[in-house]
Amino acid sequence: MVSRAHVSVEECELFRGLSSEFLERIKSTIVEREFDPDETIFEEGDDANELFILAQGEVELSYTLPNDRKVSIGITKVAPGELFGWSAAAGGKRLTAKACSASDSCVYAIDARRFHELLGADPKTGYTLMCRIAQLARLRMRDTRFQLRWMQSWA
Repeated sequence: MVSRAHVSVEECELFRGLSSEFLERIKSTIVEREFDPDETIFEEGDDANELFILAQGEVELSYTLPNDRKVSIGITKVAPGELFGWSAAAGGKRLTAKACSASDSCVYAIDARRFHELLGADPKTGYTLMCRIAQLARLRMRDTRFQLRWMQSWA
């Protein structure tokens, strides 16, 4: 069971500095879920119906190699307050990584359809959020490239 303090929705990187009205609408869509260490949150290829923010704990993201599904590559660790499962926010149909809790963890799960409705109802805030998600995607791709280069240097 998770026992340390949560990062609040307001403190999450994605939502930092947004209006209190928008934050209240986002909070109404959130479902908190707790995970034990080494518990799978989602699998690579799962439907992208929700996006997630780590409220507490640590989550590891990994990919499998297309030519050898038995090989899993750890890409990055998600820290409290960070978004993961962002494919759902970007309109993707499938999640592109596996997420597994590395410790007792709590996540905020947000229904992607409701998230998109909120962005459409407030285009200025929607634009701000999508820019933040695009920045996150860029950083995750960079992390993936670094990891692959490191692996190639040991091959």
